[in-house]
Amino acid sequence: MAVNDDTSITPQEKDYNGKTPDADLSRLESCGVGDFELVEQAGTRRNIKSVHIAVWITIMLIVIVALNLSPVGVYAETEFWFAGIKIIMITGLLILAFILMLGGGPDHDRLGFRYWNDPGATNTYLVSGAGGRFTAFLYVWVFSGFSFCVLGALAILVICKSNSEDLTSGSGDANASPWVIAIRNAGIFVLPSIVNAGILTSAWSVGNAYLYMSSRSLYSLAVAGNAPKIFTRCNRYGLPIYAVLASSCFTFLAYLNIGSQAGAVFNWFISLTNTAGYTS
Repeated sequence: MAVNDDTSITPQEKDYNGKTPDADLSRLESCGVGDFELVEQAGTRRNIKSVHIAVWITIMLIVIVALNLSPVGVYAETEFWFAGIKIIMITGLLILAFILMLGGGPDHDRLGFRYWNDPGATNTYLVSGAGGRFTAFLYVWVFSGFSFCVLGALAILVICKSNSEDLTSGSGDANASPWVIAIRNAGIFVLPSIVNAGILTSAWSVGNAYLYMSSRSLYSLAVAGNAPKIFTRCNRYGLPIYAVLASSCFTFLAYLNIGSQAGAVFNWFISLTNTAGYTS
């Protein structure tokens, strides 16, 4: 009986864990179709994460600034499509949540309002008991001024556990989204990538819109005499070029995401802007 000698296998034929192709093949042969899809998705995520986050930030900023330096008609057209994608996505997710609630997913698990009883609709925050749930409600209320959808929040409470480990995994990407977690737990393997793409276009749209609003606010301040006169200058197609360029300088704050404490800084910005909005 021949003995399998790993020394006859070249380094190129081994993977990064030092395992032979035969070992990997035997392991994959024991997998189902769903497992193959999970392996493929894991490989895709690993390839994406191998690209430094600064590269993705740079690409998004270039597109956002370029759109704001284009004629207003170009900006309006892109926002039309961005908004359309967001509406289609949230409508589809609400329908999907209703289907999963009634057990229409691949696993046919009828969720109902199970997670409202176990582990509960909300977790405690800062303190335990009823006071902790109240502070959690206030915490969510502050964030709701930033981005909130009542029906979406209710749907999330139905299809995703409030104590899911992935919610607080610190992954810093769309895989921590309760929508993605619920869809993945239901055994739907392609849809999470589509949802991630929708979330990406939504973030792109927000950055695009906020740069537009900030540049026009600076232009209005200059027209009213409350900012330097240079920001009133427009190019040949009516774009306040200097106001856009000045506002674009703040987009470099996005590179804070390269650091490990980016989430804390982001939360401070949210608290500052929402508090100002509530008190104005």
